[in-house]
Amino acid sequence: MGRGGYEGVHPDDDGTLYLAEDVGGTFVNIDPLNPASAKTARNPNSFIYRFVPYRVSDLWLAGELQALQVRIDGDPITFVPVDATTTPFGDVFSQNQLKLHTLGTSWPIRWVTIHDTAKDGFDSFDANAAAKKAGATPFKRPENLAFLPGSDFNTFFFTATGDTDETAGSVPALKVRGGWGAISELISERNRPIRQNFDFQSRRSVSRVF
Repeated sequence: MGRGGYEGVHPDDDGTLYLAEDVGGTFVNIDPLNPASAKTARNPNSFIYRFVPYRVSDLWLAGELQALQVRIDGDPITFVPVDATTTPFGDVFSQNQLKLHTLGTSWPIRWVTIHDTAKDGFDSFDANAAAKKAGATPFKRPENLAFLPGSDFNTFFFTATGDTDETAGSVPALKVRGGWGAISELISERNRPIRQNFDFQSRRSVSRVF
């Protein structure tokens, strides 16, 4: 499963493990026009993963680690580094973050494979770095997730911590981008049996903030 800031870990009825990662992103100014403003806004830097074991009765045989990718207007939301020259605020103030956190919106998803033991071996690896390289979608420090009862494990909710600072959360542009945190719902219509189809795609995701 690699090395990552894993927190919530939950299995579904097929033995697939879903993992929420909590890794804080780079801090940026809460006011893009004021370099003296507080640096308490966090760049999205954590991922939602699932581990699909080759054999559920023996996790030592390993399997595939996949990460969630959300697509908006046909393009995936991917990690944007904080770079003083090109992207000084990362993805903090982007339109994609606004759309992702807009109440009632629905966006398609897929799971991208970031490590396959059969191809990549058993050596240690950085899951967070692999998720970025594969084009997965980062969030602001997801803490945990829970499956919706009665959904046949096809729907779960996950929480994101947000900026964890009042100076950031009180900024209107950050508040509507998950500055105070978020609860998102993910609907994954699975192809069964998934053991015979490691590269299947979930069909849609509903992102709602409460």
